[in-house]
Amino acid sequence: MVTNSRRLPSRLVRGVAALVTLACGAIAGQAARTSVSGDRRRQVLAAETRLLYENATTGVVTTLLIALPFAYAMGGASSLPVSIWLFAMIAIAATRFEIGRRYWRALPTDRESHHWNRAFVTGAALAAAGWGTAAMLFYQSAEPRRGMFIVFVVGGVMLGGASLLAARREAFLTFLLPTGLLTAIRLAAEGGEEHLIMGFLGALFTAATVATTWRFHQTIESSLNLRFENHDLIDNLRAAKSHTDALNRELELRVSDRTARLTEADRRKDEFLATLAHELRNPLAPIRFELENLQDSSPPPVA
Repeated sequence: MVTNSRRLPSRLVRGVAALVTLACGAIAGQAARTSVSGDRRRQVLAAETRLLYENATTGVVTTLLIALPFAYAMGGASSLPVSIWLFAMIAIAATRFEIGRRYWRALPTDRESHHWNRAFVTGAALAAAGWGTAAMLFYQSAEPRRGMFIVFVVGGVMLGGASLLAARREAFLTFLLPTGLLTAIRLAAEGGEEHLIMGFLGALFTAATVATTWRFHQTIESSLNLRFENHDLIDNLRAAKSHTDALNRELELRVSDRTARLTEADRRKDEFLATLAHELRNPLAPIRFELENLQDSSPPPVA
């Protein structure tokens, strides 16, 4: 009983130590997975941000090409609000272009991409504010053709922006929601059944555009994740091949070394046998000589 009572604490200590070891291993494994997951998210964010800036020049040029005839149709230089709006849109486009130019000059690392992502989203928010303001200021229910033209332009800008900004959720949400909802609110604010329906359809169009763009974004994100997983797989295969080649080289060296040792041992064996044979022949030579002399000096046999 005393022996068992003494063994119990030691077993308990070993059990606790084993549990602590398992817990530490689990924590270390979870930390490693979290680190890998964080690195992967940074890689995907950097790739998505790069896609945004690859399309930035197209978005800026398209904005200017649409804003100029739109301002002309709204009254041109004769209207002060239109002139101010056009000047603001040109300033926003120039700012976005400068941000894109600085991005390509900086070539940021994966850890720095979130700063540039925020800068791009800020530019998209300013552009959305510009188009939403246009719908709020320039729509007039007394001129239905003008209203239809505004809705047509804003809808086209939203569809074009959806394809250019789909790489990042915050980018296309920041652009699509203010642009579409401000337009829908402006239409519904006119009152009347017709404008209420138009406002509802505008909100529905915004929701459908966001949903479609979100699916497009998920496709882009899964494609990027798959690409990085393939890169990791290729790197792992290369590392495994390098490790295998190193093992093969080590095995070849071991085989060569063992072969050399066996050859040396075989040579030493031959030398030992030759020396042994020589040493054995030396003491036997006088005996053989005496035997031959005895045979030569013996009397001939009697007939």
